[in-house]
Amino acid sequence: MMTPLRNIIYEKVRNAGSITDVELINTLTKEGLDFTRAELNKVLLDLEILGLVRIGWVSKDKRRIEVRDVGEREARRRGGGDEEEGEGVAVDERREGAGYGDEEGEP
Repeated sequence: MMTPLRNIIYEKVRNAGSITDVELINTLTKEGLDFTRAELNKVLLDLEILGLVRIGWVSKDKRRIEVRDVGEREARRRGGGDEEEGEGVAVDERREGAGYGDEEGEP
């Protein structure tokens, strides 16, 4: 039985720590794996949704794939980081105390 492409890709990224999609394609092709660009994109999207990797654009046609830290995944699963929550509270407080609608000419 063959290992799923998702597992193979995740292992390659995890071992590298950070890799571009071009390097990943070259590595997997050298190992004899046959897949389409669409299959690779689907697997990368699945891994990103699962919170296992983070993908960002390096250039117009090159992406960087990085492994997410376990601590970062745990923080997101619990409801986000402290910085984001603090900013959201400050924005809500400003909206309530800013007096929107109290200015002249507004109903």
